[in-house]
Amino acid sequence: MVHIPQTQSYATLTQLEQQLVDMAWKMAAMAHCPFSNFPVGAALVARNKDGEEKIFGGNNIEISNWGGSLCAERVAAFKAVSEGFKTIICTAVVCSSKPSGSPCGFCRQVLRDFGKDSTILTVLDADNTVRKWQMEELLPDSFGPESL
Repeated sequence: MVHIPQTQSYATLTQLEQQLVDMAWKMAAMAHCPFSNFPVGAALVARNKDGEEKIFGGNNIEISNWGGSLCAERVAAFKAVSEGFKTIICTAVVCSSKPSGSPCGFCRQVLRDFGKDSTILTVLDADNTVRKWQMEELLPDSFGPESL
């Protein structure tokens, strides 16, 4: 049986989690989604090998060859990794046209590879009601780099 976390109000989130949700909304407003009209924004905090933490944002970017398009979560994650921040701590995701989205399978795997113990916040509505997941809940019994 799958455990689905209870929803939480924005006010109950930590200051950092609120900052990620706010940034995810800003990123969704800049999404490039002319084909799906499904603007998604993501923001995550990641840590580098020196213990420094930094926030990264991303939005979905669609191109005419849909296979080359990227989801917001992967854009944010790849920005972090490309700058040496390879441990994802927490990610917030929002879809501004149809709130309550959740990371797709590709994104779940990317977030899992770089954040096995991370938290995922899925924003459910315009009032910033969220569902707070642990990675293990979104991708149970997962395969990751340590499995190789």
